[in-house]
Amino acid sequence: MAAQERKVNSKGTIAVVGDSPFAAFLAGLLASAHGRETMLVGATPSPLRVPRGPALSIAPLLRPESWRLLLDTVPETLRLLARIGPRLSERSNVVLGASGALQSYALEHSRHLAAGFGQAVEPAVPAPTGFDTAYRVRDAHRIVEAAFWSAVPDWLARHNVTTIAPGEPLSLRRDGSGTVGGLQADHVVLADDTAIAAHCNRYDLDAIAHRVAMTAFRTEPAAPLDDPVRMAMGGDFALTQTPDLALDIVAPGQPADAVRHAGRFLAHPASVRLAARSSFDALVPRDGAPVFGRLRQGRATVVFGLGAGAVFVAPAIARLIAGEPMAAERGWAEARRANRDMSRSPVAEFPPVTRESVA
Repeated sequence: MAAQERKVNSKGTIAVVGDSPFAAFLAGLLASAHGRETMLVGATPSPLRVPRGPALSIAPLLRPESWRLLLDTVPETLRLLARIGPRLSERSNVVLGASGALQSYALEHSRHLAAGFGQAVEPAVPAPTGFDTAYRVRDAHRIVEAAFWSAVPDWLARHNVTTIAPGEPLSLRRDGSGTVGGLQADHVVLADDTAIAAHCNRYDLDAIAHRVAMTAFRTEPAAPLDDPVRMAMGGDFALTQTPDLALDIVAPGQPADAVRHAGRFLAHPASVRLAARSSFDALVPRDGAPVFGRLRQGRATVVFGLGAGAVFVAPAIARLIAGEPMAAERGWAEARRANRDMSRSPVAEFPPVTRESVA
């Protein structure tokens, strides 16, 4: 780990690779909060892109240190978002649900942790369609992705972040540096699943993560829901109702299978009309916990498995990459290093209930 820490703590240009909200926010933070020369390698998606899951200030976590990391960074994240643009986040009740005895047991543990960390939680009775049991978190924060993508390009430009199209060739060196689009980077960070899958050794990556086919949908406006944000324990379903009453849904599988799976969680699935969809592959850590650092044969820093709270923990991840972490952040990252033994993981979260894509 020592060699890895020397690279993470070094000065120089940082290239963040990815087109997720987390990747864009991370690149901007490295420039704006840490004064680093930064490149963002990836597309800036249209505000109309179907989100690949909600970005929330809470998540169904089972580890106290993960709750603490997330909740400690929420106020900081909200202040930073306010500097980027107006109304990039909104308050929303969030329902976290479970199906089956194992999920329900884990969900109850998560509920007690949430309450212990001061969250306003209550049973969701009756549980929404598709869940055996659920609890509601009141007044959580949700990133409004369309507003985020409308405001982020100007923010990145203000802080001199160089944006590079994703098609530019990227080469990596053993020390974690690289070249992209003819530009040199002293430190390359692969910050979304697509980038990691494209640039990491497959066997190395398969040892720590499942590759899961996912589909994101947007529907035409539907009947209003009492709880507009819902998420399943294990990450196999997420739903957000937008202000115009459309539903953004993420479920595992190719489109036909994902539609059937998502239908379990809709009270009247036959009345829902699809307006748009996109398919993608997700990397799901085998122990369910986040991954940070360099893989055994890796040449770049990888960050994945942060789940719904990814954007809200970005300030902590930026400090780790810039070599300026708080003590608790350093300890959290060390325990979730990318080359850990997944078979005896002391930081395991709930095992993901998703289907691996066919290789």
